[in-house]
Amino acid sequence: MTADIAASLGVEETSGALVSDAQESGPAAAAGIESGDIITAVDGTTVKDPKELSQKIAGLEPDRSVKVSVLRDGSTRDFDVTLGNLNELDQQTAATASEPDATPEPASVDSLGLTLEPNLNGDGVTVAGVADDSPASETGLSAGDIILSVGDRTVASVDDVQEGIDAAKESGREAVLLKVQSERGTRFVGVPFERG
Repeated sequence: MTADIAASLGVEETSGALVSDAQESGPAAAAGIESGDIITAVDGTTVKDPKELSQKIAGLEPDRSVKVSVLRDGSTRDFDVTLGNLNELDQQTAATASEPDATPEPASVDSLGLTLEPNLNGDGVTVAGVADDSPASETGLSAGDIILSVGDRTVASVDDVQEGIDAAKESGREAVLLKVQSERGTRFVGVPFERG
């Protein structure tokens, strides 16, 4: 959780671990945890960041049930999660990777410094370019990344991205939350509208 991601979600707290993907066949999804949830505690013990969450879970045996507290839509919810085998989950994640292979006509989203194009190989839109010194470049976005959602909106076109940005601005957010897929996996990125 960065300050920009917190701002894009409308929360002040920057502790916790933001769920980028709750794998369909994984224990978190089976328990009801969703992409976009912020994990704040495991069995009542506060989670500071993703690294601390990984350490807590890695120290527990598979098939054990734990209470996971998450922040969703401004309220805290608890889920009983039966832990799985981490090696099996890693193999499932690796098997879902894909690469773009075509270059359609790009379109610009000037407010973030992005040039986007349709993703012909799946969901979302592909980042074709990132302007130097733009908000997007400062947050580490790069050509080849795939934007899957903007705010709470799944995107399939550049127009969807622009609508998500407009909605975030209209709701008074200082940043917009993008769900991004890249070679490093799926993650959330908070892109500010302006820097002070």
